[in-house]
Amino acid sequence: NEVIFVDSGSTLLKIPQFITASNVTLVVRSLGVLEMVPANSSISVLLLGGEYLPDLRAVNGPITDTQLSNMNFHRV
Repeated sequence: NEVIFVDSGSTLLKIPQFITASNVTLVVRSLGVLEMVPANSSISVLLLGGEYLPDLRAVNGPITDTQLSNMNFHRV
């Protein structure tokens, strides 16, 4: 299983549609990136917790940082 972290940002919204491999887990902090994962894909998604920032539609803060520091990624 390959674990990939996708941060928030408008450019990164396109990443999920280009993932064709199976057995992939995306770790995301952005609701926008989450929404771009095709419903019929084999991609698993882990949405980080933390303080929600409505302007960015993403989470951030110490809870998010702690979660990220306890994870290992194959790609970022």
